[in-house]
Amino acid sequence: GVTQNWDKNLPSDSRFTVLPSFNNEAVRDNETGLVWERSPDVSRRTWVNAVRGCWLISVGGRMGWHLPTIEELASLVDPAVAASGLALPPGNPFQSVQQYSCPANNGL
Repeated sequence: GVTQNWDKNLPSDSRFTVLPSFNNEAVRDNETGLVWERSPDVSRRTWVNAVRGCWLISVGGRMGWHLPTIEELASLVDPAVAASGLALPPGNPFQSVQQYSCPANNGL
């Protein structure tokens, strides 16, 4: 098991671990204990299709993924990175990640 380190800020060189047991297709955040897809699909989808896509995808030969909550996504943000850029910590192992802003909620 991996101990979550919510009370610590890990240095960027030890925060993330690419997981060989997932064919290097997943990354463990050693600060939160969360496991992320290393190279996520960047296609825009409706919420329903995004949830379904997570259920059906196989990453590193494993299924059962879920669409992250806003709090889980926010845990990846590095406040030291300028807001105009992709706010992931420097040296992160993610690939094909793009900056994207969600449209305002229109009551749906």
